[in-house]
Amino acid sequence: MHRNTLISALSLISSFYPAPATSEDPNVETESHTHNANHIFNAVHSSMRQWGSSLNHNGMSFFLATVPEGTQLYHGTSNSESVKGMEWLAFEPEHALIFAHPRGRGPGGRPPPGKGGPGERPGDGIEEQDDEEIPEDRRGGRGSEASKEGHGEHQGGKGSWPPPPHGHPPFDGPYHGTPPPPKGHPQEPPSDHGPPPPHHKPPFSEPHRGPPPPPSYPPPPHHGKPSNPHGPRPDDDEYSHSDYLHEPHHRPRPDHGPPPPHKRDRQHPLIVGSSTEPAKTGYLHTYVPKRPLKLLYLDGMSAGKTSNGTLDTQDILLLNLTSHGAMGGEYDRARGLCNLTSTLWQGKIDGVLRMEGGFEIILCEFEKHLKTQDIMPVVDNGWDGRQMGGWTYQKAITDRYHGIGGGRVVLDYSNFVSAFEYPGLDLWNNDVVSDTKMPRLQNASPDDLMEIKGAVTKMVLSGTRSEGQGVNVNWQEITDAVLQRYSAPLHHLHTNVAVRASKEAYASYLSTLLHPFIDHTARNSSAEVKRCISQFIPPLPASTPPFALPSLAHKAIHALTHTLCTTLLSASDIATLSLSRSLASTSPPPSHALQLVDSLREYLQWTSWKLCTGCGDAEICVVPIWPMGSLEQHRKPRCQSGEERGSSGYWGYRGFGPPPGEGPPGEGRPGQERPGRERWRKEKCE
Repeated sequence: MHRNTLISALSLISSFYPAPATSEDPNVETESHTHNANHIFNAVHSSMRQWGSSLNHNGMSFFLATVPEGTQLYHGTSNSESVKGMEWLAFEPEHALIFAHPRGRGPGGRPPPGKGGPGERPGDGIEEQDDEEIPEDRRGGRGSEASKEGHGEHQGGKGSWPPPPHGHPPFDGPYHGTPPPPKGHPQEPPSDHGPPPPHHKPPFSEPHRGPPPPPSYPPPPHHGKPSNPHGPRPDDDEYSHSDYLHEPHHRPRPDHGPPPPHKRDRQHPLIVGSSTEPAKTGYLHTYVPKRPLKLLYLDGMSAGKTSNGTLDTQDILLLNLTSHGAMGGEYDRARGLCNLTSTLWQGKIDGVLRMEGGFEIILCEFEKHLKTQDIMPVVDNGWDGRQMGGWTYQKAITDRYHGIGGGRVVLDYSNFVSAFEYPGLDLWNNDVVSDTKMPRLQNASPDDLMEIKGAVTKMVLSGTRSEGQGVNVNWQEITDAVLQRYSAPLHHLHTNVAVRASKEAYASYLSTLLHPFIDHTARNSSAEVKRCISQFIPPLPASTPPFALPSLAHKAIHALTHTLCTTLLSASDIATLSLSRSLASTSPPPSHALQLVDSLREYLQWTSWKLCTGCGDAEICVVPIWPMGSLEQHRKPRCQSGEERGSSGYWGYRGFGPPPGEGPPGEGRPGQERPGRERWRKEKCE
């Protein structure tokens, strides 16, 4: 987005910078012109990290992921028997514990109807769906008894998931003209619905300057409770029954009133309970993979049930899922993804890895891939479910800000796909309200979607590709090295008032930063750029036979670092040259130098610049994680304690945002403006 600004600024100071070397010069570093190199760089840097994936919540990239054999994974439920079929897994026990409650109770031991508390009003608990309303092939089971009351539970017993080789079609949900695979790839099941309807959105308006996350951190939306992928309402006193019905993807059924009291608190639409005896405990299941799990990782906050674009890579690109039923369409979404694993992707993927308030796995066949390690009863302690896991859960989320840790997930950075690489998708023209522009796929053409989906299929079927001499480069570690060297200096040059007021201080700081790359006895701009880049980035191959083609990560990281080094060296030369003039050394640096560095910072958009500093032991740095968080918390995250009240509003009205007439247009209804939108946007941006 800001590359043109950088190019313009560079052209302004070309007369100050030494002439570039010729193409025959051995010091010339080949430059890669990768589309959206800055966003691909950030996707690699933020992958499997809660912090960056929460700030850049609309993921556009697909990675092959491996969970090693023996890794402990967790599942909260009301059932004491091992799960069979398709289900959800959490990496953190605190995440799964939220759903380890007795049958009929919501997360946190919600009191029974008639006893007060959140379950008292119609619509106040987690929306439930009668078993009779669920198609027979969507009911889960544990042997003879269907089960659906666990950690994101959508269990499939016999006759459910996986389908028999020649049984019911791989996906009977709302596919709409799924793009066919490229030639040579297996064909997907035919669709009767034709191509997806075009997606039209109002033009992007000025980014929203928004509100700080809730210490009562985002309830993990569907883990174990798929019938409510949105979690409980943050405050019963402020949200009415009609508010709840308009949370993400929920709409009142015209032929049904509120669920009866005995069903209101049940979170799983696939429960078929035979006993009327109230259960006394929930259960925390622990599983370990029998062999390494092969997964497709969808980056960003891809498990957040929002209409802000977090689901675009699934609903628009992979599945063409255009309708949302119970659980915000989560069951159809999961089932559609699992059908892709067994059909188009030929069983080479075992499930899908996503992130919300914690990382999760949609695993398509529990029994096939997992060994039960432990099933532990969890006694209900009467804790108020509105806090959704309390401080320990919040800490478990923030502990994964900078990586999932423990070698529990390994990503293949040598072979991944990103929509950012494809020009002409019109990613940034949308109505997402945030302090930074967010990408969406709603304007992409069917042909473009087909091309990207074909690339994902090709990646899945080809598997891991090693680079060079059989070495699989960890490009995320290389992005870490780049940030560790340049993130703090760029922040200092952008924010320090004293440095920005003195051309001598500004020039000295840049000169010191770049000193290792400059030979002052024989200046050579190309050699300086090459030295700067090659500190961390291997050179791009000079030839281009298939075996020597650089990976997307290599091209994008090289391109971004080329821009970084060229810009800083140019700014340094301008600032240094100004010292030789008659102006006082205490005068401000040349505006060209300031403009270059400031534009570079805008172009990079590194998430490290939003990190909190100095949080106490009893505080966490809070950023919006669906369904909680405010616009201000996205703009400027801050430290908060567990006693502070959580905020809302970032995810729009259907994600606990402003009421009708005070927020952005109705999500899922392109082109419709709500009364008061412009006033609301103006007030929030000021």
